[in-house]
Amino acid sequence: MNNKKTHTLRRMDESNLDSPAWIRLITSLMIILSLVGAFWAGLFPIRFSNDPWWHMKTGQVVWEYFQEHGFLSFPPFDVFTYTGEATPWVNHEWLADLLFYGAFVLGGLQGAILLKSLVLTLTIALLILYMVRNGVSWKMACLGAMMALFASQTALYMRPPIFTYLFIVIFLHIILCFQLDEYFWWAFFGAILAEIVWINLHGGAVIGMLLLFFWWASELWFCIVTWLRENPTAPSFKRLYTATFILGAVSLASLVNPFTYEIHLLPFKVMGDQWLISNIGELASPNMHFTNAFELIILGLFLLPMLRAGSIWIYEGLAIVFFGHEALNHVRHIPLFALVAVPPLMSALAEERRALIPSDSTDEKYSGFWGSLFALVKWLLNRHVDVVAAFIVICAIFGLRPGKIWERNWHDFHHFQKDGYVRSAYPVDAVNFLERYKPAGPMFNHDNFAGYLIWRLAPEKYKLFTDSRFDMWGSRYAKEELAIRTLRDIPLGGYDAQGKWRAFHNEFVRAKEDIAFFIRRGDLPEFVDLKEWLQTDKPYWQYLLDDKYGVNFIITYDNDPIHYYFRKEYKGWHLVFHEKGYVIYLRNDPRNDELLEKFAQNHREQLRQSNP
Repeated sequence: MNNKKTHTLRRMDESNLDSPAWIRLITSLMIILSLVGAFWAGLFPIRFSNDPWWHMKTGQVVWEYFQEHGFLSFPPFDVFTYTGEATPWVNHEWLADLLFYGAFVLGGLQGAILLKSLVLTLTIALLILYMVRNGVSWKMACLGAMMALFASQTALYMRPPIFTYLFIVIFLHIILCFQLDEYFWWAFFGAILAEIVWINLHGGAVIGMLLLFFWWASELWFCIVTWLRENPTAPSFKRLYTATFILGAVSLASLVNPFTYEIHLLPFKVMGDQWLISNIGELASPNMHFTNAFELIILGLFLLPMLRAGSIWIYEGLAIVFFGHEALNHVRHIPLFALVAVPPLMSALAEERRALIPSDSTDEKYSGFWGSLFALVKWLLNRHVDVVAAFIVICAIFGLRPGKIWERNWHDFHHFQKDGYVRSAYPVDAVNFLERYKPAGPMFNHDNFAGYLIWRLAPEKYKLFTDSRFDMWGSRYAKEELAIRTLRDIPLGGYDAQGKWRAFHNEFVRAKEDIAFFIRRGDLPEFVDLKEWLQTDKPYWQYLLDDKYGVNFIITYDNDPIHYYFRKEYKGWHLVFHEKGYVIYLRNDPRNDELLEKFAQNHREQLRQSNP
């Protein structure tokens, strides 16, 4: 189905049945509830999320750098970590970070969260409008929008991907204009402008090109079919030429950013890292027990072959297959799948509903009880009572039940009003301790709350060991961080010269011999800098802390293995802070004598022996 005439049939909404005022009122209420529900879904404090903090701090650093060096001048290397000081900083989210920081300056954390909530609301509004343009009634569009919202509820954080969700829907509208030959030039220049803005907001702008590529592939397919079936002597490739021109123009527009093509390489750096995918929660496969709305969309799509799903275009099918694969493998991609899969699902269901509603001529065939029941069912279907009921049930199950997004946001609203974040989720008092007593660096930190450390400390007071910006340095420092926290005698593993992950499981001496052998052969380029460790008797974690990085203090959770080990074994570290689930360890070093004498909570006998 690829022509305007057929799509006109899809756009035959049941609006003619909405003439009674009470039905129009219900439709209006569903639209209002959908938009208010989307706004409320995004209106929650920062809780157990690492990234919003460093995004706002990045906005501050970029703004200050602009003022000092000129507009669109960026720090060439990372400024937040000492391990990444030589790592080029390809900041693909600079514009989104500036917007979040600007909202913070104007309205505090609450202002930044409000910005995110407004973007989410606009996304849902445009999604509803897209489904209506695509032949779905307003009521079914609201139902579909709520399904997409609830499927995405684990990813609605104050991060630049929230802008990607918005621009996906914008591109769906643009492609629909091309598909229907409506407002061509407006859509063309809109696509170029949208891509330029999107690529500076978030590297996910590659999705815009991907959606256009799927549309281009569908046009290619129809050209081939037309050529083979209808007119092999004089095929018309006009639409294919147009699609090729648009795809090329938008692809060039994606290079209009301070880092040009380098932004497009970042997703491959993350998604091509086997260790990251296996160990980072957002990159893992979704747990269907906690993503029920996502599962509901998939089950709905399974129904389409049993329905007469002729209303799905080829480019929609390609998008469903691609993003379905991504969502099933990586939980962070569920919102992308929901946004592209719900509209065709609703279109197919709407088409099937229209086919189920009997015509008026069949009323004469039934009388008595069955005739009355038939008339009632027909009346209910004509008034979309089934859709309204489904809307209420889905909102209750996925939004209002205890622990679901609307109820959870209401439970945490006092945190939003007071601080804008849940204080107990972050090492507030531990950072206060560091700010007050100022132990010398370098620090070693857990990456789960690294964003909060960046917001409070970096780069003015301390630089961090590492954080969650894996698109900058892949898994290298994350593996070292985990090795230190879990007291690994040997590295977790590494990538060989062919890029294949090689895990290390042998005992200490044998593993060191194996690693030395592979390094000499050039099979472990990642570990060429470990030759010094191979000459020592230190376990790997201790070599990293003492020799490679010279760490002076450690801040981590009190349930980490390193904390339990240091409480029992003296390895030159003293506990100086332990409150509310966080600990700080300080090295037994002459420069720390004053703080150790005042705050050391364990191994004080070693402190007295070393400093009589």
